[in-house]
Amino acid sequence: MAQDAKAWSCVCAKTKKRQEKQVNEDHVGSYMGATINSIAIADGVGSSFDAAVAAKSAVKGFLDGIKSKDKQGGVEIESIYDFWTKARNNIIKISQFPKYKEYRKALRTTLITLVEFQDRYLISYLGNGSVWYIRGDFWRFSNRSWPWCISDLMVGHTIPASSRREKLERWLGPGGSENRDISMLTVAKDVRYGEVLVLTTDGISSPDHLQLGHSVDNKLERWIEVNPHMQRFVNSYLKNFLSKIDKTKENPNAKCKILGKEVRRFLDKEKFEDDASMGVLISDRTIKFYLESQKQDSEN
Repeated sequence: MAQDAKAWSCVCAKTKKRQEKQVNEDHVGSYMGATINSIAIADGVGSSFDAAVAAKSAVKGFLDGIKSKDKQGGVEIESIYDFWTKARNNIIKISQFPKYKEYRKALRTTLITLVEFQDRYLISYLGNGSVWYIRGDFWRFSNRSWPWCISDLMVGHTIPASSRREKLERWLGPGGSENRDISMLTVAKDVRYGEVLVLTTDGISSPDHLQLGHSVDNKLERWIEVNPHMQRFVNSYLKNFLSKIDKTKENPNAKCKILGKEVRRFLDKEKFEDDASMGVLISDRTIKFYLESQKQDSEN
């Protein structure tokens, strides 16, 4: 399904190295093209050799495939597996170097991707992390937003392990998962409110890191932990982005720069236990709905 000319969403992707580490084993990238937008974030598996190399190669391979198809006139939904193959082949090619023969575990990484089409989004991933879907009018819910208009769409590829919190079952790299193992879902665009999609590595958010519990007074009453990083990002940094966009008029580059600054500010201010990466897409409809609402409020 080739795409028409578009002027849709703002996208950005940023990463932050854990202070105590020498190398950031995460890697991120985003692309805004003539017919398509895309985000890719990867978290190199810390127990594997040269995990950072794998993460960088995966993101580059996937986005290089997107860019090539975009320049040829448009991306077909069916092409997504080709981009994953390119990401995988990038890593496999590197693994042929002699230095990797002595390592049983090398060049392993997770990968989470988002591709925006004209009327929908295609999400695909191997590994863990989060893909948050946030309703475009989230700013109307104040601090009651959770879980009213926010949901994590990702069910990661991990299982419980005795030695640590989770064990990764699927990954990208030598001896890793094939295309049939990739989880994929399609989300239709909300034509009324729009939406915000936030991709994170598990240094920020992942369902397998959340705690479960019950009320002291009523053991039948169950609760699940809210991720504090994401709660602050939505209630502070996303709202701050919206408060600034009316000054950008119709300049999409200016909007994306503001978004990038808010994501960077979030990463710099928050403290994480691991490398932390985030990719954000804010739909054009979300921005327009916010501006229309502000105009209505000022006229009333």
